[in-house]
Amino acid sequence: MKDLTRYLTMLFAIIPLSALLCDLFELPAKMNLSKENYQAIQGVSSGLYWLIVFEIAALIMIAILIMIEKKKKRTFKRLLVALICFVISLALFFIFTLPANITTNSWTVFPTGWETLRLQWEYSNAIRAIISFTGFSFIVLALLKNRNYYRVYE
Repeated sequence: MKDLTRYLTMLFAIIPLSALLCDLFELPAKMNLSKENYQAIQGVSSGLYWLIVFEIAALIMIAILIMIEKKKKRTFKRLLVALICFVISLALFFIFTLPANITTNSWTVFPTGWETLRLQWEYSNAIRAIISFTGFSFIVLALLKNRNYYRVYE
């Protein structure tokens, strides 16, 4: 059961992280696009809104792992940092990314001043990518340090 929990935690964390990293790496090129080209690019990824389900699932799985590993101080601390990172990332989504999506109807409508919304959307996702990557790294560190094969046998 513990291995399944570990696997699902990593799986649920890496899926949305991969989309966020794509947004991060595309950011420099996307910032200079015209309205029409930006709309086309955003239209390609408009169906990815459901990735939030994986982010919430990752939070739940990290919380479960924290309860399972609470007696292992190092592992517990690393998982707690990961949980905090994912909470911050989700908070940024609801505070900055989602309002831009709502205002632009997932980038199908471009109101006056849409460039400001683009900045808000792109930079919030870039920051979320960095924070989520940090959280994922702490999950990996916590689970690697927890493996039996790291013990020295005499």
